[in-house]
Amino acid sequence: MSAKTFGAEEGLGCIYILENTNTHERCSVKQLAKKVGEEHVIPSVYNVWADADLLEREVYDFYGVKFLGHPDMRRLYLRNDFQGYPLRKDYDMDPEKNMYTTEDDVELDTTTEWNLNKNGELVGTQRPLFTDDNFVVNIGPQHPSTHGVLRLQTVLDGETVTKIYPHLGYIHRGIEKLCEQFTYPQTLALTDRMNYLSAMMHRHALVGVIEEGMGIELSERILYIRTIMDELQRIDNHLLYTSCCAQDLGALTAFLYGMRDREHVLNVMEETTGWSSDSELL
Repeated sequence: MSAKTFGAEEGLGCIYILENTNTHERCSVKQLAKKVGEEHVIPSVYNVWADADLLEREVYDFYGVKFLGHPDMRRLYLRNDFQGYPLRKDYDMDPEKNMYTTEDDVELDTTTEWNLNKNGELVGTQRPLFTDDNFVVNIGPQHPSTHGVLRLQTVLDGETVTKIYPHLGYIHRGIEKLCEQFTYPQTLALTDRMNYLSAMMHRHALVGVIEEGMGIELSERILYIRTIMDELQRIDNHLLYTSCCAQDLGALTAFLYGMRDREHVLNVMEETTGWSSDSELL
């Protein structure tokens, strides 16, 4: 699921990519937002597909589209006191209006569910996130220097986790907004750093879109090389993940074996690009 501006006539909307998990057939559905006053609304699919929960919150956070019937329509990445919706084309990028504060973010104890009443008016219903009987444990944020910074507000019933509210905005870089003002070559380094263990995969996805838009046909040799390098980075990525998981579980030997085998992949990356970490093709 992704959101975008479809031009002045159609306005804001979403594209849903649906897949049949048995046949792996895919289809895309375009849903334009309805304008109610100054607000844009789309019916939520949360009750059909639960994994739309965070996706719809992300669209609301960056585009301001409110999903009718979604039980938790709060910001997901940005601060709760952030003004505006930065991925809209009409967002004011004036630095004076986008000064970042050093104050702590405002913690919300309530959320809002939006619906249309019988007159077609947008109305919000305030709902508490926690009750007096909830036992809430904060997990994280851990390791603020790493790329997986995550805070979880975890609601417990005895030893059973009944609800988790994730806080995901610690490392959001605003890559989408930066790309709007860059030339194509300038955007390449940004995608590499989305996941530096799979830098080539992200870059190849981006340049593939650019090449398709420009009508550039690639030779089989280029496609083979890209596929080989992407697969090597996938192995690199998985070896690091499985090795670190093993170490966290106390299996130091498995970690050492994984790091040993990963070195072979890194050697190929270094010989190909001159660098083994952010191993993009220079």
